[in-house]
Amino acid sequence: MRFIVEPDGSIANGEVFFDSTLLAGSGAPDGMKLDINGNLYCTGPGGILVLTRMGNTSGRSHLQSSRPISIGVRRTARRSTSPRERACIEFV
Repeated sequence: MRFIVEPDGSIANGEVFFDSTLLAGSGAPDGMKLDINGNLYCTGPGGILVLTRMGNTSGRSHLQSSRPISIGVRRTARRSTSPRERACIEFV
């Protein structure tokens, strides 16, 4: 679900953001993290899902483990010039 956050902190206008029941495999989205571009990374049926800010699937990594339950996104401590190299995904 996604909502509008009102100025007083209340939420309104709830709507379905992404329906994971359409994906094959067991599990449900969990361990959600956002990147600086608004992409949502989360565990889900069969692996890691990457969703756009509009709720469309832009990527899916299938994992051999039974069911991933969490994901973390962090910047590495090593020096790098590429934004892609500075971010990594930890499979927990």
